[in-house]
Amino acid sequence: MKLLRHGPKGHVKPGLLDDQGQVRDLSALLPDITPATLSPAGLAALRSVDINTLPVVEQGTLAVPWSGLGKFVCIGLNYADHAAESNLPIPKEPIVFMKPNSAAVGCNHDIVLPQGSVKGDWEVELGIVIGSTARYVSEADALNFVAGYCVVNDVSEREYQIERGGTWDKGKGCDTFGPIGPWMVTTDEVGDPQALGMWLDVNGERMQTGSTSTMIFIVVQIVSYVSHFITLHPGDIIATGTPPGVGMGKKPTPIWLKAGDVMTLGIDESYMAAAGREWSWSYFDHPPLSWWLSAGAAALFGSEAAIVLRLPFIALFALTTWLVFAWTREMFGERAGLWAAGTLNMAPVLGLTTGSWVLPDGPLLPALLGFGWALHRAMLRDQW
Repeated sequence: MKLLRHGPKGHVKPGLLDDQGQVRDLSALLPDITPATLSPAGLAALRSVDINTLPVVEQGTLAVPWSGLGKFVCIGLNYADHAAESNLPIPKEPIVFMKPNSAAVGCNHDIVLPQGSVKGDWEVELGIVIGSTARYVSEADALNFVAGYCVVNDVSEREYQIERGGTWDKGKGCDTFGPIGPWMVTTDEVGDPQALGMWLDVNGERMQTGSTSTMIFIVVQIVSYVSHFITLHPGDIIATGTPPGVGMGKKPTPIWLKAGDVMTLGIDESYMAAAGREWSWSYFDHPPLSWWLSAGAAALFGSEAAIVLRLPFIALFALTTWLVFAWTREMFGERAGLWAAGTLNMAPVLGLTTGSWVLPDGPLLPALLGFGWALHRAMLRDQW
């Protein structure tokens, strides 16, 4: 389900977005979408309703998808490449900070830059919406406490955050610095939260393209970790960090928000297309497994002498993959780098199908493919 709230201030109504993109009115069933609605029982009650019996209404101004938002918890530097562009080390534990509730607004609300602001910035993030009270929960059980997910823009003022001393809060907590929405998508519709594409445009120009697959600390780790320090209640939200491409990290000159700029952002399931981070071969999904498959293929298809002689080719292939990714990302952005490295990893397949691979009889082609793919996956997931 996609739950939303819409309408003018003081007259906000609950709604549900159907499969045709129409807003269905929930006013006859409940006066508002509250933390109680986000509980397992509350969501189960809504799922039992025949959506087609609900009236279609015109969508009004979108508000935060639920009322009674509790804690607005945020995780900082949760993507290695964002930490790098911020010139900060990769954290060994999640960095936790808070936004005040006054920062939360609907997704299409105007962002008000503070007086004297000169370094306004953007951050597309996946928001975790809590549906059950969570205290000292395990990673294995963490998703049982999640009601759904939403898009968050962690708007920031970098001068206040970095140059004015103290904690990050003063650069993160200004009024309107926490747009949330357009709706909350329940966990059953999202599936794997680590398989989502993320993007953000400013004035129609793509600034951020990323994937939740490259989080340093994944969703279950975040929920479990935070619950060991802060009791989470229904209606709380955790913003999980942003991929690279923020204005502060733009080279050679940072780009800062100014009055009149328009930010457009989203998260979707099509992260293969959005970020170029995956191919469809599930049997290469886990890097260590790929290494074992590579070794097995080499043992089956090549003699010991051939294996030893061709090890330099494997090393060269691996190094070339990394160099192509690093150079292309630096020159043309992360998305281009990922596609370039992924395309290079397909070269052994071309050689295998055409018989024109540079190795004489190609006995190590499966090993090359597996090794290169494992390296590519490790590089994307920062598993060095």
